[in-house]
Amino acid sequence: MKLPHVDRLLVTLKKTLPAVLLLCALSLCLAPEARAQLVLNIDTGNETVWLTGSDTGSVSSGFVKWTSGGSGYVEDLSMPSSLTSNSLTFLVQPSIFFYGDGILLQMEFSSSGSTTLTGTSTSASYATMTSGSKTILESVSSLSLNLGSGFQSIAVNVTAVPEPSTYAAIFGVIVLLGTIAVRKRAKRD
Repeated sequence: MKLPHVDRLLVTLKKTLPAVLLLCALSLCLAPEARAQLVLNIDTGNETVWLTGSDTGSVSSGFVKWTSGGSGYVEDLSMPSSLTSNSLTFLVQPSIFFYGDGILLQMEFSSSGSTTLTGTSTSASYATMTSGSKTILESVSSLSLNLGSGFQSIAVNVTAVPEPSTYAAIFGVIVLLGTIAVRKRAKRD
């Protein structure tokens, strides 16, 4: 059985794929180098959170705070040993405070001054938190600097566990591509 539309698709892919790959490579090479930034990583499957990356700035009044907004304290999540400082001593390691529809990431130091904060990838579980706090945490897109200076906003990276239907779709595409390859090979022989 001949499938002319599949043959046309394969020819089109052969013609356009090298150009697409070249454009992707060029965009990576020519992209401006990003400044160091802290990243709040959220794994919704394991219900864990951790910090990676690094950023340099100044601590004001012994505190550094980033926020996504909100008001009215609900609960907090301690993140012990999730950050290091190259020059200041932590009094309280980072904690996430939940305020209504937003969060506040805060840490306290024994003094003020310039420091580089580096994420250690040590995770904290948020599995025991209320469902409302979980929803707020998993919907945050970035945290803006609220207290301190020179630090960038904290990026948020949410890793979701794929649904079973996603795995089924991937498997279906693999089977389809395999079928096309077998038919094409049989047609040549």
